[in-house]
Amino acid sequence: MVRFVRTLSALLDCKVTVVRGNHEEKLLRFLSKPDKAPDYIKELIEQLHDGDREFLKQTIHFCPVQNGVVVHGGILPDTNLEEPQSKKEKKELDKIMRARYIRGRDRIQREVRIYEPERGSCIEKIKLQEGDPMPEIPAGHTHKVKEKTLEKGKFLALGENQEGDPFWADAYDGRFGKVFYGHEPYKHLEQPKQHKHAVGLDLGCVFGGHLCAVVLENGQEQVITVKEHQKHCDHLGE
Repeated sequence: MVRFVRTLSALLDCKVTVVRGNHEEKLLRFLSKPDKAPDYIKELIEQLHDGDREFLKQTIHFCPVQNGVVVHGGILPDTNLEEPQSKKEKKELDKIMRARYIRGRDRIQREVRIYEPERGSCIEKIKLQEGDPMPEIPAGHTHKVKEKTLEKGKFLALGENQEGDPFWADAYDGRFGKVFYGHEPYKHLEQPKQHKHAVGLDLGCVFGGHLCAVVLENGQEQVITVKEHQKHCDHLGE
């Protein structure tokens, strides 16, 4: 796919900008340390030419467009669309490649630390979410409980969302204009997913859905979709 996009960009009489997603980010992370990569990443790295690697390095986190911006995942309440000046800022910006749900309210997380009786060293740390019962403490052992407030509006990793946690696009306030995003495959839709200030363009082509594009020109939006008649892989959870 990388080589296809490279070839396409060379043939087209226009500038091609590629917005980085979570899969590209993972691949780039292991380019300098392939020996530590999972097997499927190693196979991908072995297929890359030098030109492919340089092309991947030129991908960007976001792309400003007509009255809005293109990202892979989504915009969080505390997202800052500026070039990061530190590792901490880059780590925060990287979340727009993976964003799906955000925390709907403050939650209390407890960490139970269990200590052995003889040396008093900690032998186990157990994180408890709201509503989780206290674990059974072994006889003769001591324990301490630390509480931490998990703030409303923060990024939630895949699988961490609970009832009441909104999808980012349903909470986005429009401060960067309209956001065009992928990452969340709406494989049962034939047209883009519409939110108040965002549009989901991933219609699950790889799962046998539709390939979707939007043309932005002269203040207008034109949507183009093409049905994929072959299913290339199963969606997670199927």
